[in-house]
Amino acid sequence: MIRVKRLVFFLALTVIIPYAFSFAQSGLVTQEATQYFNEGVKAYKNGDLDRASTCFQKTMIMDPQNKNYRAYALNNLGAIYMIQGDMAKAEGMFIESLRTDSAYKPAQLNLGLIIEAKGDRVKALEFWAKVFDIEGQKPKVPVIEEQQKTDASPLVSGKAEAKQ
Repeated sequence: MIRVKRLVFFLALTVIIPYAFSFAQSGLVTQEATQYFNEGVKAYKNGDLDRASTCFQKTMIMDPQNKNYRAYALNNLGAIYMIQGDMAKAEGMFIESLRTDSAYKPAQLNLGLIIEAKGDRVKALEFWAKVFDIEGQKPKVPVIEEQQKTDASPLVSGKAEAKQ
């Protein structure tokens, strides 16, 4: 019995693990992860949240080293949990997505929504400001109303005019 365990261990170290590693490096795993991700998006759009959730989880299992897919899948899982009303799980997914990619805008927006729902609008605005580049979009000069008015009717006082 001990010899069998040693043989299995030896085979795992010398054959199975290197083969699995080379398989992962070949790109086939990434292709399958892409297929699961795309299936998840399609299921989400069709309202099949359970199927979408399963596909996004499989995406992360198939290609766990791919940071982009991980961030995207975690964000999408968070969106599903949010729709289902599980705000705690949703928040955890958005935070984990941002740990994977701190600049991922959809997760920043969604985390802002969660924080706003918890009653902290100021903190939510901090997340949204990262996404919307408020500094880069603010005006450099005073803003005026440029639309010319076409209504030339005289100002009317609050009194109704008597008909003669």
